[in-house]
Amino acid sequence: MMTANLINGRRLADEILEELAKKKPPEKKLAAVLVGDNLASLSFLRRKEEAARRVGIAFTLRSFSVAISETELAKEVSRLGAEETIGGIVLQLPLPRHIRREKIIEMLSVEKDVDNLTGRASVLQPSARAVEEIARAHNLDLGTLHAAVIGQGLLIGAPITRFLTGRVRALTAFDVSNQQWDAVKTADLVVTGTGVPELLRGELIKERAAVVDFGYGRTADGKLSGDVHMPSVASRAALVTPTPGGTGPLVIACLLRNFFELNGVY
Repeated sequence: MMTANLINGRRLADEILEELAKKKPPEKKLAAVLVGDNLASLSFLRRKEEAARRVGIAFTLRSFSVAISETELAKEVSRLGAEETIGGIVLQLPLPRHIRREKIIEMLSVEKDVDNLTGRASVLQPSARAVEEIARAHNLDLGTLHAAVIGQGLLIGAPITRFLTGRVRALTAFDVSNQQWDAVKTADLVVTGTGVPELLRGELIKERAAVVDFGYGRTADGKLSGDVHMPSVASRAALVTPTPGGTGPLVIACLLRNFFELNGVY
């Protein structure tokens, strides 16, 4: 039985971080905004901080109570954008339900928007850049591929769909509520970011396809899992990202590369 080669996101991330570490880091700080005490968000921010310090970036966390109002949070994000010592801002998502995400994103400084949540920054969103790095590392000729993107969220599906548009031979993009599995079955490259554990199973995958999984969640028995059902998908795909150790470290490294670029050091 065929077994897919695992896409080593940690190795690809290390390559980016090692390259960044050779450069003189920006003098300005990378600031993260966290509202509440979501454990997954805290864990992700710790990994961002560790990677930032590895390449010489000063990292600062601005934490706010879950009870903060939308108006006050917008003011705080605007103040960060005006601080001369801050060179990049990470708005850690999700935000509490009473705060409209789009209203806070409007207050982000475009020049400091390392995630390009505004859609107006001069850098690729980290998830799109991660797909670009995977394609480069594994010699995937995007122009020859039919790609399918499952999920159209702000951080994963939507930016990756924009990135792949015009770069691939054919593109199918849909949300999990509008499933188009027949298109997935013919796709050479499948990118998924729904957060539904083990949604994508082997019978939906074309033989020798590349599968890039940005999903993250837990199964009913508490096991950490991506969107991919690894045993069945790995038996058909040529390449697949594991969870953990696949896209997560790579997205963080791409975010830090964006910070360097926005500060004129890359």
